[in-house]
Amino acid sequence: MRLVDAAADLLLGSCCPGCDEPGFRLCSVCRGLLAAPQAFRLPGLTPPVVAAGPGDALVRRLVSAHKERSAWYLARPLGDRLAGAVDHLAAGLGAPEGARVVLVPVPSTRSAVRRRGYDATAALAVRAAKATTATRAEVHRALRHTRAVQDQSGLDRAERTENLRGALVAMKPTSGRPAIVVDDLTTSGATLAEALRALCAGGWSVSGAAVVGAVGNFTGDKGVNHW
Repeated sequence: MRLVDAAADLLLGSCCPGCDEPGFRLCSVCRGLLAAPQAFRLPGLTPPVVAAGPGDALVRRLVSAHKERSAWYLARPLGDRLAGAVDHLAAGLGAPEGARVVLVPVPSTRSAVRRRGYDATAALAVRAAKATTATRAEVHRALRHTRAVQDQSGLDRAERTENLRGALVAMKPTSGRPAIVVDDLTTSGATLAEALRALCAGGWSVSGAAVVGAVGNFTGDKGVNHW
């Protein structure tokens, strides 16, 4: 593998998507930083939302590379990190070890899926389901858009909430297992709120949400199951 990586470096001039250091795919330093998060519950949100760690510059760069630069291989380390948030949420809710849960990814828009060639958040959910240690998770893509929505990047909190209001609908649950909404990053919480609303309206038993990173001045009981 090292010979293959070295050949790729020579021919492609590749670099780490996290730090831009020369190398093939994610370097060991960035991989280590990504794999050592402190999960925490975001304050003031019900149902509870757990982030695997802050959505710092490294996490944001990797999420962007995964979604916009076809770095499909990042689904594994990002999904592994997401699994930590899922386990932290389940433990905080008092779920017994090995409890069965359903991970419901926030759906990408149809235009984004066409542009990227895949649903990035669903890919993270699939990996997280395999990597959870405290729960037995399966993925159900139960949410879909009912209408087109604007790009959220230039919108403030109120505008994001209005942009997404009623934009998602949920399929009927196929089991009574609790659902956990999963996404890559949360900034205002508007996307998660709409996803949770849609699932509850669709008759799902909803435990909360888990994300790879929280962007902003979120504080919480980092690393502690305090509910």
